[in-house]
Amino acid sequence: MSAIKKYTLNVLEKVHESNDSCTIKFKQPGLRKIAYQAGQFITLIVQINGRMYQRPYSISSVFGIDPTLNITVKAVENGVVSNYIKHTLREGQTIEIVQPLGTFTIPDGFTHDLILWAAGSGISPIYALLKKSLMHSQNKVVLNYSSKNSEQTILLNEILNLQQIYSDGFEFHLFLSEAHENDKLKYHSKMDAQNIEQYSSTIKNSALHFICGPGSYSKFVKTWLLEKGILENNIRTEDFSLLLSESDLQGVADVDVDILIGDDTFKIPVRRGLNILSAALDSGLKIDYSCQTGTCELCSASIISGSVRSIIHQHTEVKNKGENCLLCCSLPLTDNILISLN
Repeated sequence: MSAIKKYTLNVLEKVHESNDSCTIKFKQPGLRKIAYQAGQFITLIVQINGRMYQRPYSISSVFGIDPTLNITVKAVENGVVSNYIKHTLREGQTIEIVQPLGTFTIPDGFTHDLILWAAGSGISPIYALLKKSLMHSQNKVVLNYSSKNSEQTILLNEILNLQQIYSDGFEFHLFLSEAHENDKLKYHSKMDAQNIEQYSSTIKNSALHFICGPGSYSKFVKTWLLEKGILENNIRTEDFSLLLSESDLQGVADVDVDILIGDDTFKIPVRRGLNILSAALDSGLKIDYSCQTGTCELCSASIISGSVRSIIHQHTEVKNKGENCLLCCSLPLTDNILISLN
């Protein structure tokens, strides 16, 4: 991959979407705007309490339609950066970002139905895909959106506006798990194996499915689609966290990993369950990274000695001496690991 580009952008507007989420609208550069595809993400670089953090956030705007570059962020418990964005980031402030990246995008020339699945803050890239498809194509688009209640349903008003404008080609299904008495919208109860069944007769095998939400939600929807005969190549998921099972941690222990950068070697303690990139960042090393799930490949390194378990997009394999690995997806399996970033 070519050298990554970084930009410094100004926060033009901050829109509060719910009690725990907001949309940040960055002003595009005046001379050369940052081009991106619907479904991609940018990585924010922020300094908080003396430490530098990098976090990826999906873009919720559409290039060529929206004048600003937008991200929609939900503050999560113990989320250092997401809470900083929600409570501290102000209009007029400048933020450094890494260029748009990611492959959670609609293929060029795609002419079949589009089925979008979102839960919670997973609506951010899904909304961009929805908006682009409705405005730039004649495909039928279905959005299945799960949330707690209408007050916490991010970008709901914008979606309802699109439904009014594109009533012929846009089908919207809202699932609320904890609906309030004042939820007057037409909605279904929490998505489960029973109420999702109603879609089995209407989904075409040629449709392309995009899924974004918590790991358990994405796994449930993907499993259901596969059971209905949808080809795996027609299912796209977007994840920003590495979910580990106990089997993933089998053989993994607390070890020290040596990382070679230039002529210097740094010994990094890696606790069981922590990937090598996170441990290196906690130790103060400066390493290029962005997505933290194996999509951008910025944290690629060479294994000089030892073995690691690599977990990328739910695919697991062991990487040994002489092979490359991604630090964000690598767990140490031996105690003699030397990795080179050169």
